[in-house]
Amino acid sequence: MTVATLPIMQHAKAAGDLKFIFHICPTFKQAASFYSQQQVIVVRILTSFLKPFHTYAEQTQAPMCIKMAQFPLWVSTINEATVEGTIKVLENIYEKQL
Repeated sequence: MTVATLPIMQHAKAAGDLKFIFHICPTFKQAASFYSQQQVIVVRILTSFLKPFHTYAEQTQAPMCIKMAQFPLWVSTINEATVEGTIKVLENIYEKQL
């Protein structure tokens, strides 16, 4: 065992077990949001890929399904781990790419 992994192993041994109700189980608000999104996905799949549901496609357009314009950027080799690097990246984006 290396010196670098020693703290990780110590924390792993000291950590308690996960409890579903406290650590994993979603809140009511999170579960409601998940189920709502699942309904949107299922309806979108049905109206897109199954012919009997094509007639419902226009009726089920959810107002929240808005396509946003996307502006992919070039890959940059500028190191943005420093303040100066971050400024250079932003200058590169706004002056050369957009």
